[in-house]
Amino acid sequence: HGSGLLDGIFSKVLCDTSSVIATYRSNHTLQSFEKFRDWPLLPCLELNRANNNKKLVAIRKIIRHHRLIDMEPFFEWDVKVVPIAVDWFATARAAGEDVTIVDRRKLSAIYQFVHAMPLTFVSLSLGAQDTGIQKKLKRQ
Repeated sequence: HGSGLLDGIFSKVLCDTSSVIATYRSNHTLQSFEKFRDWPLLPCLELNRANNNKKLVAIRKIIRHHRLIDMEPFFEWDVKVVPIAVDWFATARAAGEDVTIVDRRKLSAIYQFVHAMPLTFVSLSLGAQDTGIQKKLKRQ
């Protein structure tokens, strides 16, 4: 029976969980598929139906399907991206995602930044004036 194959194909289309980017690029528009009423992917279709803001749908799918959101691709922007990341998690929280799960993901993301750039965060927290990062942040 081909329903397993169909499930695999449509799971990749509706919510590809192979990476955060793949989930973001998944389809957030398809709202129903009448042939499968008892389908395990119905929650994805329900998310698509629930909101016309497809970026918000993508955020909700990422929160639901990725226990660890790898922040390493954002390290090149140093600490400037941390407030953006925190705001992104606040958006997920405001959208109705489970507060405990969102907060865990947010703390994990912040930890990744602190772990990757400990001296930057120590310098910022101590208010050191002579560090390179302070000068860099002042210029921007």
